Amino acid sequence: MLRSMDREIFDTLRIFCEEYGSRLRDYKSQSRVALELIGARYRPLADYRENEYIDLRHNLEQRCPQQLPPEVSIEYFLKPLKLQTLYDQYLREKQNRPKLQKAYAM
Repeated sequence: MLRSMDREIFDTLRIFCEEYGSRLRDYKSQSRVALELIGARYRPLADYRENEYIDLRHNLEQRCPQQLPPEVSIEYFLKPLKLQTLYDQYLREKQNRPKLQKAYAM
């Protein structure tokens, strides 16, 4: 289940994809981090002139290629929105975390 801000961001990405002849893949729990990174930097504003630097739609139109693949994931938008390095850093840290022992494990 998506929180309201995550839902707004997901819907903005979905609408953007549809307008450019593409389809946004369904939300999966592993996409949560990508969605939160996008939401931390950008907001779906009603009017981009309010603040074009944080408006998600305005930045998608300025930075994403006009030719999208037929189907894209949320992670696809990390590179044009300049969030890929943060996402890669998160994945590296996740791999390097020690595994927690389960209480019932022998």
